[in-house]
Amino acid sequence: LKNSNTKMSEGKVCVIGLGEIGTAIYEDIALLKEHTVFGVDVNPQRIDELKKKGYAVSTTIPLSDVYIIAVYTTDQVLSVLHTISGTNKPLISVESTIDPQRVHELKQLALTKGCDLVIFPHRYNPGDGEHRIFNLHRVLGVDDEQTKQRAFQFYSHFMPNHLITPVPLQIAALSKVLENAHRFIEIALAQTYKESCDVRGIDFRLLQKVANTKWNIDIKEARDGVKGKCLPKDAELLAAYFKDNKVVRLLIDLNKQYIEKQERVH
Repeated sequence: LKNSNTKMSEGKVCVIGLGEIGTAIYEDIALLKEHTVFGVDVNPQRIDELKKKGYAVSTTIPLSDVYIIAVYTTDQVLSVLHTISGTNKPLISVESTIDPQRVHELKQLALTKGCDLVIFPHRYNPGDGEHRIFNLHRVLGVDDEQTKQRAFQFYSHFMPNHLITPVPLQIAALSKVLENAHRFIEIALAQTYKESCDVRGIDFRLLQKVANTKWNIDIKEARDGVKGKCLPKDAELLAAYFKDNKVVRLLIDLNKQYIEKQERVH
C-alpha cells in the first residue's frame, strides 16, 4: 500500500481491508451519509468488484481524519500502521483481532506517528442483522481520556454511547481473543461429550437437548471439528498468552485429534 499526498476533506473516513468485515463497516458508514467514506484493499480484483458496485475504493491510502483497520492478522495491522501518515494526527481504530502479546507494538508505533489509537474489536456476525456493526454492545480499548473522548464523539454518529464499554487497550485485545477462544472451547468440549456417548451407544443429541432444558446450561452442538480461520487461531493466541492454562491447550489438541478421526471415518 502507498500513501497519497492528497488532503481529503474534513470528516473523511478510510476503511482499510475490504473483506467481509471491512466491507460491512464501509457500507454502514456510507449508509448514514454523515461522513465521506473511502475504502482501501491490496487486492486489485476486490477493488474492481467494489468499483463496479459504485464504491469509492482504491489500493492507495489517502490522507484521512479517521482510519478504520479491518485486516486479518496483527502483522498486517502493523504494516498498515507503518504506511498511514500521521500528518494530521488521525484517529486510528483497529477492528481486527490483535495478538494480546503485541499490543505494545501498536501503541508504540501510533505514539511515534502522533496518532490517536483505539482497539474496537468487531462482533459482526455475517447474515445476522441483529449483530451487525453498530447495533450491538462493543468494547473500546483506549489508554487515555483525550483519545477516548475523540473515539466516543466519532462513533456517536453511528451508535449510542451506552453500547460502548471503554477499557484499556490490553483488555480490549484480550477480550476479543477470549470471546472466540471460549466459543472454540465450548464446541470442542461438546465434541468430547459426543465421543464418550458414541462409545456407549448413547444419543448425544437427545442428551444435549434434555440437559439444555436447565436455565443455566447451554451445551453446544458437536460438529466435525472446530475449523475455519478465527476460532482455532484465537484459541492458539489465548493458549500462548495464558501459557499456564492447560485446559485451553488440551482442548486444542483434542480438537485436532477429533478432526483426524472424523476424516478417517468419512
